[in-house]
Amino acid sequence: MLKKIFLFLLILFIFITPSHSEFLYQEHFDRLFQYLIKNHWNESGDWGGDMMGDASWFATVLLFEMGARENKPEYTKKAIKTAEWQLSLFRSADTELNKIEKTPNAVSLLGGFPGIFYAYKYTKRKDFKSTLDQIFLLGCSIIKSDPGKIVETFGVDAVVFLAGVSFAAYSYYEETGALHLKKCSLEAIDKANKDYWHEDEKHYGTLWDWSAGAMLLALSGAYRLTKDEFYLERANTLIDTVMKRLWDEESGGLISRHFHLKKAKVLSGNNLFVTAMIEWYKVVPDEKYLNYAEKTLNFIFSPTLYDGTYPHHHWTKEEGRDESYCTGCHFHTLLN
Repeated sequence: MLKKIFLFLLILFIFITPSHSEFLYQEHFDRLFQYLIKNHWNESGDWGGDMMGDASWFATVLLFEMGARENKPEYTKKAIKTAEWQLSLFRSADTELNKIEKTPNAVSLLGGFPGIFYAYKYTKRKDFKSTLDQIFLLGCSIIKSDPGKIVETFGVDAVVFLAGVSFAAYSYYEETGALHLKKCSLEAIDKANKDYWHEDEKHYGTLWDWSAGAMLLALSGAYRLTKDEFYLERANTLIDTVMKRLWDEESGGLISRHFHLKKAKVLSGNNLFVTAMIEWYKVVPDEKYLNYAEKTLNFIFSPTLYDGTYPHHHWTKEEGRDESYCTGCHFHTLLN
């Protein structure tokens, strides 16, 4: 009898104990995460090797999550330090963002600000909130004027900025319930729909991985806010365009028109598409979104980009896997 009770308790323990056995990328995750901590952490909070200027965004979120889930306060401390470094950029920045020149700090200023939001979400610190309020006051005012001004220096197009403001405002609204943020979120995406949607070609602005991924992310926020089927239908239309015109049927991944690269598959753009598909799967649990996300991650961890430790920044048909390194991209991959 005691043996049966023991066996029952053992089976019960196995079933109720959290397991990572179904996490297909556990080995990749552990290897890359430890590499980043060992080689790129800086006590200032400014991560080294941050080509895209967004390490403080993705590192902050990931470290807060891991600190909480694994009960490791050292990760939480690193998250706070990272967000505080990002905060220091805003405190010393020119408030007229359209005058910012393209420097490493300026790229980080724009690319990493969502890290401050997540720092506020986890800590509720007033200094994070006051900076967020200033950021959104500025960002939401720009969408009503000329959003192209802020992006022309950085080599992207206005829909990326509009999508970023829309999804960020949606996220901040979810946290605070401030109605002006809901209004800002919808104004940004509706401006993209009005001024940048090409009905004949079924995409926004210039079709590339970043514009498509950013707008898909923003559309998921708008659908959550309104439950308006228009946003769901528009997202599915855009996904169809992406899969027809950007997806590489031969080896997976999205093909990008990315800055100076003629034809490439870029880690950051594929990461963004994965994020958008995950967000849509949370809203509408259709397996197709999860399948697109998994297929893209499989490409990221294929020899095309992945060298056994980390995925490289991009691949081109002419030169193969590029040796460029991007800390922010790697944290984004881990977060996905």
